[in-house]
Amino acid sequence: MRSSRSVPLDYFLTLTRMTKAQLDADPIAKQLESNLRGGACQNPNYVKLFKAGIRLTITYQTQDQAEVTRIVMVPKDCGF
Repeated sequence: MRSSRSVPLDYFLTLTRMTKAQLDADPIAKQLESNLRGGACQNPNYVKLFKAGIRLTITYQTQDQAEVTRIVMVPKDCGF
């Protein structure tokens, strides 16, 4: 029997060609989240993790370590 609590898995991704100054001029955070969520439930790798009860946190940052966005997806987001 699986616990109702999910196990965390954190990814940290760096946008290697973007700085904090460029980020302020380019609202990319919503686009990153939309793209990630739009395909997550069809991605076999993510589905496998969600079925195992794993919660994903994906953090995007700029090359100078400014956080762009933090996206948390839980198994129930995809019906698991």
